[in-house]
Amino acid sequence: MRAKAAADLDQRIAGELAQLSMPAVQFVTHLNRNNQDEPAPHGLEEIEFLVSANPGQPARPLAKVASGGELSRISLAIQVVVAQTSTTPTLIFDEVDVGIGGGTAR
Repeated sequence: MRAKAAADLDQRIAGELAQLSMPAVQFVTHLNRNNQDEPAPHGLEEIEFLVSANPGQPARPLAKVASGGELSRISLAIQVVVAQTSTTPTLIFDEVDVGIGGGTAR
């Protein structure tokens, strides 16, 4: 169920990123099975977000490869997607447009 939900999340985030002038980005939610026999507090897997901003490059850990502007857009895309399934009535962002300019900011 988690793998299916991760694939759906990836697709929805990619759709949001396309609207933020990142149409070629590959976003992957990677589920790493832990080595324990019993589930940890958050399940049997650890979750890692991987990205590839350029076609043909393998997806790598988000924290290691994304620039400041890319991080801003990816974070916004994640928040928009997650907000669609939560009951949070309002989201407040502080400087969400850092590193975003021109047509993308519009």
